[in-house]
Amino acid sequence: MWRKLSILIVLAGIALSAWGQSKSNSPYSVFGLGDIYTPGSIQFPEYGGASSGLLEKNKINFSNPAAYRAIDSMRFLIDFALTSATRQIADENDSHITHDFNFTYYAVGFRVTPWWHASIGLTPVSNRNYRIGINSSMNGISSETYYVGRGNLNQAYLGQSFSITPNLSVGFNVKYLFGELTEAKTILFPQTFRNTQEGYTKQIHDFGFDAGIMYTHSLPNDKRLNVGFTYTPLQAIDYTEDYLFGAGDVYNVEDINDNIILDTTAYYEDRERSFNLPQSFSFGASYVVPREKTATVAFDMSLWDDAENNNLENNATTLSNSYRISSGYSFIPKWNAASNYFKRMTYVFGAFFEKQYMDVQGENINNMAISAGVGLPIRRAGMTLNIGAEVGQRGMVKNDLIQENYIKLNIKLNFREVWFFERKYD
Repeated sequence: MWRKLSILIVLAGIALSAWGQSKSNSPYSVFGLGDIYTPGSIQFPEYGGASSGLLEKNKINFSNPAAYRAIDSMRFLIDFALTSATRQIADENDSHITHDFNFTYYAVGFRVTPWWHASIGLTPVSNRNYRIGINSSMNGISSETYYVGRGNLNQAYLGQSFSITPNLSVGFNVKYLFGELTEAKTILFPQTFRNTQEGYTKQIHDFGFDAGIMYTHSLPNDKRLNVGFTYTPLQAIDYTEDYLFGAGDVYNVEDINDNIILDTTAYYEDRERSFNLPQSFSFGASYVVPREKTATVAFDMSLWDDAENNNLENNATTLSNSYRISSGYSFIPKWNAASNYFKRMTYVFGAFFEKQYMDVQGENINNMAISAGVGLPIRRAGMTLNIGAEVGQRGMVKNDLIQENYIKLNIKLNFREVWFFERKYD
């Protein structure tokens, strides 16, 4: 047990030290709060993100906190995941390739009593990472305009699940949201030393909440049908904002704090503001044949139309209701095959279609992908290595918009430690 606990501490340190470095290179993160993640897409991308009805033994599912009851009485679970992505970003005139690497999430799950299970962890909420440059000329004066955004919004959660009956559970997650989002607009005039820059910095610290329910209907031959539902209320998130607009010796387009602003037009610090995370819900179901196969589907929706976030909109974009339809399927050829390791592996396939929460230039921004993965059991170490790939497309080359074609490689480690068990032999 102590060996696994030392791994837990090391992985927690790695996750915490790398969290602020996580980024996803996308020009669409310029809008709203950036790229917003659904919990299922973070944790179960190989299933297409279909997770609100997913209940698998000894799997931490923070998408639906009622699913923590899948942790058995003798297990202490540790999940740790990372993602590498390659994107082709194209418009009507040009295209280029970007690469990024992210620590995706970190979670721990355990049983407190036979009817009470718990989980704690760190997950992303949104990501902002873009750099857009435009060259222009007017009346013989040339200029270069740069739009740069950086930052992450993350959450630490504490989740609880309570079993009302052996087949029915309810749960909730209490979440602490934190992070920093920055934006800078810089105009450089190469013929002069007089440049202008405008910058915002949002420091976010607040709490959130979501809840879920999970029901299992037993079928003949140990088969199960699981149905899950989750709900997140409308939540006002408070933050403080710094703002500076002025002219001077501007050389660093990434960070306004590294420049000398000689003529300040507008400035304030620690102004209290807020934005609203929308009311959202998800519904999912899964059909499980233990140690053989799992099929799962889910529908997620967020009501951004009712969130009233005028301060996150601009002339080019409006926020609108988002939804996601996802499905996944996994199978194990023969879980107890003695001589054929490939038959003990788990093979997973998934797909999703998502209408995202921003409308740009009057167009819906859609995201869709297919995925596949394998789960490699490493029984001596008490762990499973999950490797998956996701191939997708977001946006379109139309009406001055941008299309992203991407490939993501997802790697997840699941550690399972025997808990409260005294070994007879070392």
